Amino acid sequence: MTDFNPLKEQESIVSVTDRVVGVSIGAAVSSVHFLGDKAAFVGAEEKVTLVDQGGTMSPVDVAFGGILCATSDGKRVVMGSDDGKVLVLDRDSTVSTFATDAKRRWIDNVALHPDGAVAWSAGKTAFVQAPKGEVKSFDVPTTVGGLAFAPKGMRLGIAHYNGVTLWFPNMAGSAEVLEWQGSHLGVTFSPDNKFIVTAMHEPALHGWRLADGKHMRMTGYPARVRSIAWTAGGRHGSDGPSRRWRGDPGSCQQGRAGDGTGLERPWLTAGLCRCGRGCRIAGGIAPSLRA
Repeated sequence: MTDFNPLKEQESIVSVTDRVVGVSIGAAVSSVHFLGDKAAFVGAEEKVTLVDQGGTMSPVDVAFGGILCATSDGKRVVMGSDDGKVLVLDRDSTVSTFATDAKRRWIDNVALHPDGAVAWSAGKTAFVQAPKGEVKSFDVPTTVGGLAFAPKGMRLGIAHYNGVTLWFPNMAGSAEVLEWQGSHLGVTFSPDNKFIVTAMHEPALHGWRLADGKHMRMTGYPARVRSIAWTAGGRHGSDGPSRRWRGDPGSCQQGRAGDGTGLERPWLTAGLCRCGRGCRIAGGIAPSLRA
């Protein structure tokens, strides 16, 4: 015991706050993405602010109005604006217009496929364009609430009122519809391509097993779920109220919201899963972010 030195042990402990760089964007931030080694803070209007590891900010003008949605694959940030444009911000800060809606409707949702295809929606219509292909479109019964590409194959999940439509842009014929009454907003596929889950207008999630269409109903949340993320293998997911749940119908068939992490306050609205040797969940607490 004579060699025990608590001060030496404390010196080896690194606090998370020691590695956090605070920045003041000066405007509302709608989403955050990594663009190369920089953080891209997407504003609610006009600008994206790029921040390097030292905290140096570089504002980039990307739109003349509101930025309604954004997504990123680490190589580019794709955004939808209220003037009917799909905009792209590259790593070198170059801004380009990927597509323009013929009727100048709001671009409500955007999604990226691993092969570079881009999907977006305006009103009741979803669009897809491959890197070297033509624009293809599909109309659903009501306004599109969310878009997500399946991790395998060219299949797009389109959330809307009363369910989700699974559309294969490269195949002729009717699309598959997974029905459940209510307004479906955000949508996501599990990484193993076995499940699809939507966030609903009420405080609930709803999912389907793609092999047989069996339902997964998850209710009882203290607030509307704003985001969903999966662990790498797709076995678990996390949602806005930071509850973790297993990705199979048996764990959710009684309408449970999953096993809580203890962070169930209504203002915890964003969730993120990362899986290395263990499952880690991060949440966003309005009006600030925590990682």
